[in-house]
Parts: sequence; C-alpha cells; structure tokens
Amino acid sequence: MLCVCIVGQKHQPPSFSRLKPPESNIKFLKPIPKMEQILELDKDLNIEVFDKVVTNANCPDNRKKEEAERILLKFKELPNSWTKVDYILNNSKLQESHYVALQLLESIIKTKWSLFDEGMKQGLRMYVFQLVIEKSKARDKENYVLQELNTILIEIAKKDWPRRWPTFITDLINVSQGISMEVCRNSLNILKRLNEEVFIFSEDSITTVRKRLLRNQLKIEFPQIFGFIKTILEYSRNTEMDESLLEATLESFQCFCESMPLDFIFLTEIIDLVLEHLNSMHSVACLSCLIEIVDLGRNRNLARTHEIEGAEKERILSIHGQCIEFLKMYFNKFQEERIYEVYGGMDKAEKIFVLKLAQLLSSLYEVYISLLEARDMANTKIGLGYLIQISRINNSNIFSTAFEMWNKFVFDLYSEFPFTNQDSTKRLRRSNYIGVLNQLMGTLVDKMPRPEEVFIVVDEYNEVIRKKMTDTDQIEFYRKMRGCLYHLAFLIEDDMKKYFIGKVGLQLDDKEWDCNYLNRLCWAIGSISGAFSEVNEREFFVNILKHLLALCEMKSFKTDKAVIASNIMFIIGQYHRFLLHNKSFLKTVVKKLFEFMDEDHEGIKDMACDNFFKIVEKCPVEFLTQREGDEIFIVYILKNLPAITGTLEFYQKRIVYEALLMVIREVPKTRDYKSRVLSYADLLLSSLLNFNILADEHINRLSTMISNVDEAKMISHVLKSHALTYRLLPETCSSSCIQIFPKFFTIFDICNSITLENKEGTAFNNAKAVKAEIIELFATVIDSKFVQNDFVNMVCEKVIFDYKNNPVYKEPAILSLGSSIVRNVENDGSVIYLQREAFMISALIEPSIPFVMQADENLEISKNYLLLMENMLLFSFNSFFSSLFGQPSFRQVYNTLLYSLICIRDVSDLSLNCLTIIFKKCHEQKIYQFYAQNYMSTLENILGIIFDKDMKYNFDQQCLLFAFMIRISKDVPSLDGINPNITILSEYIVGLFVKSFPNITQESVKIFSVGLFELCGDDEIFKEHVEDFRVKVYEFGTDEDLQEEIDLKNERIRRCKN
Repeated sequence: MLCVCIVGQKHQPPSFSRLKPPESNIKFLKPIPKMEQILELDKDLNIEVFDKVVTNANCPDNRKKEEAERILLKFKELPNSWTKVDYILNNSKLQESHYVALQLLESIIKTKWSLFDEGMKQGLRMYVFQLVIEKSKARDKENYVLQELNTILIEIAKKDWPRRWPTFITDLINVSQGISMEVCRNSLNILKRLNEEVFIFSEDSITTVRKRLLRNQLKIEFPQIFGFIKTILEYSRNTEMDESLLEATLESFQCFCESMPLDFIFLTEIIDLVLEHLNSMHSVACLSCLIEIVDLGRNRNLARTHEIEGAEKERILSIHGQCIEFLKMYFNKFQEERIYEVYGGMDKAEKIFVLKLAQLLSSLYEVYISLLEARDMANTKIGLGYLIQISRINNSNIFSTAFEMWNKFVFDLYSEFPFTNQDSTKRLRRSNYIGVLNQLMGTLVDKMPRPEEVFIVVDEYNEVIRKKMTDTDQIEFYRKMRGCLYHLAFLIEDDMKKYFIGKVGLQLDDKEWDCNYLNRLCWAIGSISGAFSEVNEREFFVNILKHLLALCEMKSFKTDKAVIASNIMFIIGQYHRFLLHNKSFLKTVVKKLFEFMDEDHEGIKDMACDNFFKIVEKCPVEFLTQREGDEIFIVYILKNLPAITGTLEFYQKRIVYEALLMVIREVPKTRDYKSRVLSYADLLLSSLLNFNILADEHINRLSTMISNVDEAKMISHVLKSHALTYRLLPETCSSSCIQIFPKFFTIFDICNSITLENKEGTAFNNAKAVKAEIIELFATVIDSKFVQNDFVNMVCEKVIFDYKNNPVYKEPAILSLGSSIVRNVENDGSVIYLQREAFMISALIEPSIPFVMQADENLEISKNYLLLMENMLLFSFNSFFSSLFGQPSFRQVYNTLLYSLICIRDVSDLSLNCLTIIFKKCHEQKIYQFYAQNYMSTLENILGIIFDKDMKYNFDQQCLLFAFMIRISKDVPSLDGINPNITILSEYIVGLFVKSFPNITQESVKIFSVGLFELCGDDEIFKEHVEDFRVKVYEFGTDEDLQEEIDLKNERIRRCKN
C-alpha cells in the first residue's frame, strides 16, 4: 500500500531543481553584502546566512531588522526561490526558517501547481505527506511548522484529490491508524480543516466546478471518516487514550456535523458515544458537538425520512435528559453561593464550559421546545431554571446567547393569546411556566440596558455636543429587551405589577438602596408602558410614582435626589397615556422639568431637556390647548424662555428649541395658521441670546468678535437655531428671506475675507467654521423647498462662486449645497435654469477635478463631488449631460469617475452609482455617441477592479454594472463602426485576459467570455460566473475540468432561461 511505502522506507525528496531556470539574471555590480548572498539562486544557499536573515527579521529589537525584512521579502518574490525549500528543510535547524520555506512552497502550490509535470506532482505529494507524518509524531501541539505543512497538504488535496490522488483520505486514515495517537490527532485536524475549506471557507478560493467535485467526493468519503471518528470514540470506552486525540476527535466530529448526512448522526450510536464524555475533561468539546447536533433542527430543508424524524426526536430527548442529569450534579456545587455569584472566580476553562452550557440549553429550547414540553415537561422546567441562573451571570456573551432564546420563548407564549382584557377559553402554554417567567422577569430587570446611547463630541469651538446613537448594537439590544419585557407583561401582569411596586418600595430601606439598580428598575418600568389596560396602568403608575416621590423626599444627599428625580421624569415621559388624561399633571411635570433645567448637579440639565423633548414628542397638542393664566401654554413658555433656558449650555437650549418647534408645527391649519406660526417662531428666535447678534452694530464688529471663542460660539448657536427653525417650520423661510438672509450673506462675506487674510490661527478657524454653518443653513433652507429664484441666485453668486474662486481652501459643504439646489429646484427647461446648471459645472464640478484625482487626500471633497454628480444625473440628466458631454472638460470629468473606482469603498460606491446611472440613461435615451467614445475605456476599468484582489468590497455592485454593459451591447450600434459588438467585446475580453493573465488557458477564457453574453440576463447567475473566473486568474490553470466547466455554463444558461 501507499502508506507502507511512505512510512516504511526513507522517501527521497523530489528534485526541486528540475524546474530550476538555466541561469539567474541577477547581476551585482558591487561586492554583495553578506545578507544579500541568499538572493544568488545560481549558487548554493548559505544556510547560516539564511538563518541569520530570518532571525534578524523576526527580532523586534534588532537594528538590522528592517534590512533583513527587505531582503527576505525580496527572496520570497524571486520566481524560483521555492527551489531552495528542500535544502532549507534538510539543513536548517531553525524552526522559523522552516516556516519561511514552507510559506514559499504553499505559495507555489497555490499559484503554479499546474506547471509541474505529473512526476513532480507525485513526488511533491509524497514528500509533503511524509513530512506531515514525521512532524506529527511529536507531541508539540503548538508546532506552527506542522500547521503550515498541514495547510500545504490541504492545498495539494484541493488540486489533485480525487482525480490524481483518489486514495488521499484512505492513505491518511490508514497511515494514522498504523503509527501513533499523535499522528491520528493531526490527521483528524487535517480532515477537519479540509471539511472547513470545502464547505465553509471556499467562496473566494475554489471555483464552483472544483467545489462541487470536492464536496461530492467528501460526501462519498463520509462513511470512512465517520468510521474513523466512531472507532476512536469506541476505543476510548475500554482503553486509556491520549487526551489530546480524544479532544481532536470530538472537535472533528463537531466540524463534520453540519455537512454529514443526518442518518450518520441520528441512526447510529454516535450521540451516545459523545454523551459519554459530557462529565469529563472533554466536556466543552462534547457540548460543542451537541450544540451542532441540536442546531441541525434549525434547518428544516435537510432531507429527513420518517425514520430519521422519529430517531431525531428520541435522540434530542436523550440529549436533553442526560444534560439535565449532568446539570443537577454540576449545580450541586453551588449550594452556598449561586453560579452567577462565583462566576468571576472561575478559571478560563470553566467559563468557556458555562458559555457552552448556555448555548446548548438555548438551542434546545429555541428549536425543540414543543417536543420537550410535550414529552419531558418536568425536565424542561428544570432546564429553563438552570438557564435563568446562567443568564444572571455578569457576562455579555452568555446573556446575549441566552436572551435570543428568552425573547423568542416569551414572544411565542404571548402570540398564543395576545390580549390582557379577555379570558382564553383554553388552557394556555404560559400557565406551565409561571414560575419560570417570574424568575426571568428579575433577570431581565437586572440586565436592563440604558434606553439610549448618547456620546459626546466636541465641535470646532470646543463646545460639547451630545449626539444620540440610533442604530448601534447597544440600542438594538435595548429595543429587544424592551420588547421582551413588554410581551412578558401580558403573560404575568399581576405578578409583574407586584414585583415592580415591591422592588421600588424596598429602595426606601437604606440597606436596599442602590442607585444603579434603581436606574435599571425604572428603565424596565418604562418599557412596559402600554402593556396594561388604561385603568390598570393608571393605578400602577400612581403607585410607582408615590414610592419614588417618597424615596426622593427621604433622601438627604443631593446626588441621590438627582438620581431619583431623573428616574421619575424618565418614567413620566414613557407613560404618555397617563399624561394625556391628566392634563394638569402634565403641566406640573413640565414646570418641574423647567426647574431642573436650572439645577447645577451633573446630568440633571441633560435629563430635564431630554425628558421635556420626549413629553413634547408624545403630547405636542397639549401645549397648544392648555392654558397658563390667560395665555396658551406654548405662549407662556416662549415668553419665559430666556429665564427657563438661561443656565443651559447652547446644545441643551437647542434640544428645548427643537421640542418647542415640534409643538408650533402642530398649530391647527386654520385661517390664522401662518400668522400664529410666525409669531411663535419670532418669540423663540428672539430669545436665543440676551442681545440680537444679527443687529448691524454687532455684524459690523464681526471681524473682531470672530477671534473670541465665546462670541464665535454665540454666532454658531444662532445659526444652528435658525437652521433648526427652517427645517421644522419651512413657513418661516419666506419671512426671513427679506430681513434675515441678507445678514447671513453679509456674515459669510466677512468670514470669507477673514479666511483669505489670515490663512491660519483662531480667527481663521472660527471664520471657516462659521462659513460652514451658514452653508449648512442655506442647504437646510433649500431642502425645506424654499427655492425662490432671487434667493437661489444669491446663494450661487455669494456661496457657490466662492468654491471656484477661493485660493485658500475648497469647502466640501458647498458641493453638498449644490446637491441641495439640484434636488429641490425643478428643472423647468428655462434659460435661468440652464444658465444655473452651466454655472454649477464651471463653479463646482470643473474646479473639483484635480482634488478628486487625489481622492485619498481629499475624501470629503471627493464624496460630495460624486454625490453632486449623482444628483445632477438623477434629477437633471437631459440638460446636464448634454451640456457636459459637449464640453472639452467632459473627458476629465469622466476620468474622475473612472479613477474614483479604485478609491476607498465610500468613494468607489458613489462612482459606480454615477457610472450605472449614465449607462442606463444613455441606453434609455439612445445616446449612442457616448458608448462609442467611452464604452471600452469603462469596460477596461470595470474589469480592472473586478479582478483586483483588493477591490472585493463592492463586488456585487461592480458585477451589476458589468452585466448591464454586456446586456446592452446588443442594442448599441457597432462600437468600431464595422463589426458586431459581440465580436468586438469577445475578442477584446479574450485578448485582454490572454495577454494580462498568461497563466489561464485560452479555453477557460473563451468559456468565460461566451458565458458573459449568455448569462447577463440574470444578475445573480452572472455574478457566480464572474466569481468563478476570479478564482482562476490567480493561479496557473489547466483544462482538466474543461468539460465540467462547459456543463456548468450550460446549466447556468438553462437557469437563466427558466
């Protein structure tokens, strides 16, 4: 047998010099430094020098490290350096040198394997195979040289198995069983890695043809692999075995579970063999196997016969039963202290074990809860109880694992009967779990996260800005927790009310007082708003409020009072139904919040502003209907706004302003609507500062004010507040146009002069920031649909023109302003519109070209430029494109789009968007001259990024454009005026790849080229076709899979037609 030949006799390594070039072209004009001797491939390698280079390169403190790294990299890049691998492995005693040599061998096998003749391939296969066997005899588990050898062997198998090496797995298993447990362990690791490579990590490294071949062959070999694993587990029953081999066996079985046919798992005794190691030093590996087995139940598409389905249920019941028995023993050790109390003192291995327990129990109850509660309710309740204890551990990984199950569990029980004011006519599942659900409630409260995530940033004036996160993982987690508690309230309403009232009441006891727990408790109470009937909710809310007010009264420390007050206001803000039905209470709460806005204690001002905003959000109309004395409540607030917000920071004031603007927006649309809105807005805007900073006397001294940071902050605050007003109340734009906007233009001019005169320093930075604020303000006005001609013309003349003329810097925000104009000003085809469009091209697009051609240094300009291009193409294609296409600058503009393809993802995505729009619009409108001039250059660039290893991030988008370009080629007139486009493109694509990638066979290129035209009708299939060819261009190929590739292409064509 092959294995006897390999192990039984000294196998001579293959002659690596057979493919050695005649003479190296490397010539040195000067004496060669000692380390550079390794670059002379035509001479014997000096192994001492090579080892020295490797040592120097790996030593962080060595002064020759940089030079050694350079030389070693140069050595690796030499096309025939791999011919020295054998010599290095035989003569060097340095492990690091062996590793470098094996990296060279791995690279040559991955890319140039097909260049070797059959004898060389066989020699290398046997040589590597024997090396793996020899190296694996050692007990060193961290042998990175062996790991690299395993990688090389797997790469060879991916190339030659099963066609040229049909006995690979048989050889590996036979030789393992005939030598030692260490060799068995490594062979299992190889089989595990091979399975992962073929079934999991094969997307970018194996073509579909090879993938299918390897997967099919691996499935054929499953009985043999399964038998190997099962034999080891059976052998371990009665014989002392190397523990690392047993661990590797369980890990390998875990890896194969997902790809292995179900009958191997459920119709054999393999699960029993695995369960025997549950209470052993291999419990983590055993649990990992069980998790994989249970998770198979998530995929109901797997083929299941009636026999397998029945066996699966019995096996799951067995797994659950034995796990519960094991957990009873394990939890017995936590008699005096709970598991969540001692978890912090556990060692790393036990913590991993607990995480695996959480994963297994969560999977069991998420996938098989119906089976378990029908056949084993007693153990199911016990297991859920254990999972609750584990869920209470202070570890986010454990809780997030269990919470997914709890969330589904609670929602399923809720969905069975989602009502609170009706009685069910049948016994509900929830009645079986009352005790579990009550325990779960306490766990969820203990883990309750913050309602929203706020982070602090500092703006150009060093002013603190609070920004709310709306889409972070933490916020998503809070939303899920809130939803889970909300649904849980339907299941145990009475118990939940008693729990919360009792827990808040306990805080009155000094021994129980915990401000952090009170926060979580109140966040949880806020989450169940709306879950009870209105009557029950009112009673519950009043009880909670009484306890919290009593708690606040009895606390003497201001810090404690602040925490309690903050929570009171949070809960009030959540229970808006109560506020809507208790109008006087709403006014009382709002006034109390105004008092808190004057408090100095840390966080109270933020709390007051945020809760005022939330109340307004839920009850805006109440501020327009209720009265304070003789005035409408909103008028009372606006008149007293300077006093209310007097001690707030500017960002806090703007939170209050935004809330009030939301109220004003709700003014009824009656005859006096506009006058009321304008009068309310005037009241608000007049209270921004204690003086009118837009008055002429203050604007006249702007050049001196701008150097003062505090005064610059005031200007910024006024501008941001006006922008907020225009965004929420677009009606105010027209009234500001005559008196206010001219002042903004004046401020812009003054700041512009300052930036031109100073060019650096405080005045320059502040003036530049104020300019950007004004630009954003004008963009807000235009996005509010205020596009009066005179105003837009003034924006173009004063602001847009500055982009072209400013010699100091280009403000990216002006490009965004241009996008706002394009989006909102209707293209009516008038002379004014066309003139403005031409102005945009000359003032914004053309001046941006040199900056976009250096996009990596000008990212904001590049992104805003491409957004402007995208908007002009979308909203004004006909006039814009015809105007631009006829100008000499068109080629430069188009080149910016092609160049941007290779930039970072944000820029590249925008560039692809623009190119896609142009190609689609030109096709719709039959602008064929564009294709005659630009189709081929665009195709070349698109192919360039598709087959660039570093441009994978927008591959889907690249393929969509590529497919469209191929698809429309049949409709476009001949690109050279003579030949059909399919001929032109086929010849071009074949010629390009044959020339650029001589490593690919011409037949493969032809199949690729033909497939492009046949498959372009289905974007997904087209992408699969391109993906396969992407794999092939990075290695030297053969035509051994040619027929399979043709068959695959034909199969895809049939799928396209269907």
